[in-house]
Amino acid sequence: MEHERPVQVDLSNWDLGGAPSEWAYRHADRLFKTVALFPGHAPRPLPRFDDHRLADVPLDTSAGTTRLRHHLHTGLVSALTILSGGRVIYRWDDGRSRRHLLMSVSKVVASLAVGLLEAAAKLAYESSVRDYLPELSEQWNPCTVSDVLDMASGVQCPEVGDPGAYRDPSHPFHQFEASLGWRDTGGEHLTPYELVTMFARIGKPGTRYEYTSVNTFLLSWLVERVTGLPYAEALQSLIWDHMAFDTAAAICVNDSGVAVAHGGLLMTADDLARLGALWTLTSASVGHELRLPRAFTSMLLQPRPRLRPMGEAWPSGAHPAGQWNLVYPDGDMFKSGFGGQGLYVSPARDIVIAFLGVPDEHGRTNELGQLCHEIARQTACPESVP
Repeated sequence: MEHERPVQVDLSNWDLGGAPSEWAYRHADRLFKTVALFPGHAPRPLPRFDDHRLADVPLDTSAGTTRLRHHLHTGLVSALTILSGGRVIYRWDDGRSRRHLLMSVSKVVASLAVGLLEAAAKLAYESSVRDYLPELSEQWNPCTVSDVLDMASGVQCPEVGDPGAYRDPSHPFHQFEASLGWRDTGGEHLTPYELVTMFARIGKPGTRYEYTSVNTFLLSWLVERVTGLPYAEALQSLIWDHMAFDTAAAICVNDSGVAVAHGGLLMTADDLARLGALWTLTSASVGHELRLPRAFTSMLLQPRPRLRPMGEAWPSGAHPAGQWNLVYPDGDMFKSGFGGQGLYVSPARDIVIAFLGVPDEHGRTNELGQLCHEIARQTACPESVP
């Protein structure tokens, strides 16, 4: 049966691409333990106006002009949903659409949970993270909650750009994911809480952007400490109870019930788009009761002049913030996830683009993340579509 775990899928290859990932990304709840997240409300039907012209919009890439249709038929896209003004204007899937692993798109939910707690005066962005997690060493005293939100804490657990992070069992990040049940442990291991307290923190916080998912785990631990609940239960209470989705979501947990906050959410493309609608003017039309706190959205939009990029420069005027990869000067936001997942929100245009994907056997992923800004522009200006 399709849902049965193929014998070739294991913790060493489930996310490398090809056939193992084709199954694992769509059936992560069969590969890992999960906790369900139930919507508090049934969603209002999403009005639908299929603008099939979007498949042929001209999109400028480094390789020249291409069309959205080309990218959808590369085999690297599982599903795509575009909302405009609270209605579906384009939906595509590969015929096997179901709940799908979001990978790092999960991070924006941790950010949202922290923002809701800040709005409830349960924590403060500019307080030291050690005020809430005294288990951390004194090296963490100058590091604020904002620094952790912005991936600028200085924690010494490299991930992106470090070849051994995902494949070398001796690498600290590999050990971190092993403690969460996503890698083969090779034997006994520390809990993720114990492990993270052993990571050093260096440099001046808030000055260097260094993408590592340990920051997201720190946010989830902070949420647990402030609420007194396991992370999954906190998400249910803070977010899901007040949201309108078609289907229950889920989050991966290890054998002890510790959530994989940095990448373990499972949702459909439609429900991911509904989540993104929180940042738009038509959030209420989707059926959500939750409203984003003004201080939270202001925090995301605030420029980060002190923050230096880890590698390539960011687009002019854009910056990472609150676990989002990029926040643009016009307020547009983008978050990517390993393997070809993405959420793009344009509050001013009232547009949400949610997409899911699977890498091929060579590890190649779809390019939709590079095209979202142009797709949003074309969507907002249908008269420009030929």
